[in-house]
Amino acid sequence: MIDLNLLKTFSAIYKTGSVRGASEIMNITSSAVSHALSKLRNEYNNPLFVREGRGLKPTIYAVELYKEITPHLTALEGTKKIFETFNPGTSDRTFFIAGDSDLDLWYFQKLLKISKLAAPNVNIVKFRSENCEDIFNNALSMRKADVLISFVNPENRSFIVEQVATDKMVAIANKNHSRINGQLTLQAFLNEEHVGWSRPNIDRTTFEGLIQDKVPNVNVKYGSTAAMNLIFMVSESDWLSVIPEYLYDKTKGLDLVQRFELPFNCDDLPLYLINHNATEKDMGVQWLKGVIRESFN
Repeated sequence: MIDLNLLKTFSAIYKTGSVRGASEIMNITSSAVSHALSKLRNEYNNPLFVREGRGLKPTIYAVELYKEITPHLTALEGTKKIFETFNPGTSDRTFFIAGDSDLDLWYFQKLLKISKLAAPNVNIVKFRSENCEDIFNNALSMRKADVLISFVNPENRSFIVEQVATDKMVAIANKNHSRINGQLTLQAFLNEEHVGWSRPNIDRTTFEGLIQDKVPNVNVKYGSTAAMNLIFMVSESDWLSVIPEYLYDKTKGLDLVQRFELPFNCDDLPLYLINHNATEKDMGVQWLKGVIRESFN
């Protein structure tokens, strides 16, 4: 029978994508993690992870193994978590947050500061992945993440969804744009080429679903899943873009672009805090949700 601790180590490597990350959340040395991984490789006669850049990528076998063992590990861990009182002052639990990396500038540093005051030994870690709603939702379903913070409501009956914030959408242009300065008219907005903020599984740029007025399609010359890219691409061209206001506010000290009100009606961008309904009795997850709410105030 395989050692349960080896499977826990495997799960930690899978979640963090590195030996070092696994050692940090398990509070053991990197050499101990490497030793456990070696044992697992021998046990399953499979490399399980291959090096990719600075991290480790699971093999197909490892992906299937993770799917098989996760419900059992979750059940064992969940039994303890659900029936014990979570004490932030003494807990050393690690929480994983899935979500768009563009959101991190909005709340993550504030979240860490707030949580550290109440829970000095609790770790809050971002689940690492590309910006893709399917990956985020799967992380929540597979319990790789405790909560998900997203611009998109997944509309999944297994998820508890709460809107925690909204943000205004604004237009940006180069500080020295050759045709636009001081005011942005609708005609100018439509005449210029654009950088679009897009998502892999959404067949439109993110802000288009928020537009109230009927606005003809703009000429999108470049698309990116990372909103920060839009700012830098605009700063080096005559392209326009539309971004959440918080991103402009966080970067305006760099003096890269100028900001404009949108020349048409547009709803605010919603932000959702999401957890799996199986964690509704988990006092730790409920504490985490409360700290996240506070970080957006």
